[in-house]
Amino acid sequence: MRVNNGDPAKIENWFHALWAYNSGMYPREQSDPTAPWGLGWANNPANPSYPANRAPFLELTYADAAKPQNWP
Repeated sequence: MRVNNGDPAKIENWFHALWAYNSGMYPREQSDPTAPWGLGWANNPANPSYPANRAPFLELTYADAAKPQNWP
């Protein structure tokens, strides 16, 4: 994955490198084209590991802070 021209002298070109460092890079699997791939699946709000019916973090109650693992 490359942002702009990939020139490491430009800070905006480090975006994907930092994202991959912090949340992983998942290669596209040839055996399963429907499998998620790309950057940050572990921290992606669309990841089915997170409850789909959750409200935004701390929007309704501070009790959300007791289970931060339910939000990316």
